[in-house]
Amino acid sequence: MFERRELLIFSTLILAVAFSSSVLYFFGIKAAIGAVLMVIGAAVTFHFPRTSLYLFLIYLCFAGTVTYSIPGVYQEQGPKIVFSSLYPILHFVKDVFYFPALIAIIIGTKSWQKLFPQIKPLLWVLLFFAVVCILNFLFVNIPLEFEAKRGSPFFMGILGLKIWLGYIPLILCSFYLIRDLKDLLFLTRLQTVLIIICCSLTLIQYLLLINGICHGSVNLPDPTFQRASLQARCFVGGSLLYYPKWNLIRLPGTFVSPWQWGWFLISGIFFTVATSQFDSAKKWRIVGWIGTVLVLIASIFSGQRVALLVVPIVFLILTILTAKKGKDLAIKLGIISFFAVASLGLPIIQKRIYFFIGRWNYSPPPEFIWQKWQYALNNQEGILGNGLATTSSMARKLGPIQLIEVFHAQLIYEMGFLGLISFLCLVSMAVFLGFKIYKSLQDKALKKLSICLWMFILFISYNIYYYPLMVDPVNVYYWFVLGILFKLPQIDKQLHGKNEDEETEHLTINKN
Repeated sequence: MFERRELLIFSTLILAVAFSSSVLYFFGIKAAIGAVLMVIGAAVTFHFPRTSLYLFLIYLCFAGTVTYSIPGVYQEQGPKIVFSSLYPILHFVKDVFYFPALIAIIIGTKSWQKLFPQIKPLLWVLLFFAVVCILNFLFVNIPLEFEAKRGSPFFMGILGLKIWLGYIPLILCSFYLIRDLKDLLFLTRLQTVLIIICCSLTLIQYLLLINGICHGSVNLPDPTFQRASLQARCFVGGSLLYYPKWNLIRLPGTFVSPWQWGWFLISGIFFTVATSQFDSAKKWRIVGWIGTVLVLIASIFSGQRVALLVVPIVFLILTILTAKKGKDLAIKLGIISFFAVASLGLPIIQKRIYFFIGRWNYSPPPEFIWQKWQYALNNQEGILGNGLATTSSMARKLGPIQLIEVFHAQLIYEMGFLGLISFLCLVSMAVFLGFKIYKSLQDKALKKLSICLWMFILFISYNIYYYPLMVDPVNVYYWFVLGILFKLPQIDKQLHGKNEDEETEHLTINKN
């Protein structure tokens, strides 16, 4: 009779051999080795789910840098980039930290029973959205598989299910991860430190470019020098654009692309302001302010229009919402106004504003959004749309896709109006429940934290530009933050002595 540990080792070896053999047949020896390591890693993360979730959050910030730093992952062939067989595997490395930990939490803890009463209203609309996704997969993607001349709509559908539904269980993961105020403080501090590190590395990247140590896009042929590309990669991250002659700059930070970095900065301002207002230790509140300043600076230097516009506005709104009314609010607004006016005289600020206005006039966002909506409406294929992942850049190797950089137009194109309605019902319920939690809290510090987190949920839920909920890191942070919000009432009761002694959760498979 096998012991539990022996059974885990034996099943891991069997799974590693089976999985790596399949990968070896389709992708080659390098990908097979990567598959073996992923299976072993999954077994370890299953055994230590709490640690794995922290590693998941850490790796998420550096996944793009790690992927493109591995020798041989991609090769430059003139204006083109050719990826090795290992490249697709690397995109799923972060999930090795997530999915096994999720399974361990579901089967080995009582977190679900504790979360269920709070999340019950959300489950009904989640079921509605999940049913629409599955119907789309069954009645659109699978029939298209038999008609496809190239690619695989079936596997596109599998990827689409993972994109739309795969990270929603993070609500349970973050609920499990935070047991008390100490865990909550550790998590917010960790996230703030990660933001500071990423912004610092990006500023180094910027200095390397302006000092000519990295050439960026300067020596690249037309049209490569006009867009973000891996040929211009510098220090960290992936695709980059830097052509000073035309004042073109798009930094990827530590992420795969500039778009992902821009949305990391937008999400980062919510976390850093929360730390600066919520943390009980003065030194960590100072660290939160340092992180806030670095996010604001990185938003200016990175060349991302959406971050340049949104980050300062969010900072101002959160400052107003978290400050005490009267003298405290007046002082903070005065300091912000002083630095805002003073910074307008800096040449780099003037350049960014001038370029922002020029780009807006050249391609007005309202007109761009309307065009994408028209395209989605004019290309409907029945009530269920065109199939899952048909607008995802990650699925380009699996079949023809349409890049529609407007989120709700994507939903209509992929899943029709049923998809749009079901998704809006889901996020609206998330917003409603998050606000109820904020109103129910008694602790002032927790209320400041909750308003920052709830504002993040609100903003992402109804954002109409780009598609952050389909790509890293916002697709992770959104559901993770929602789980934190569901945990706050329990912590609030602990702080006010209204909660009976709660047993510390232990996994039945292993103490972590």
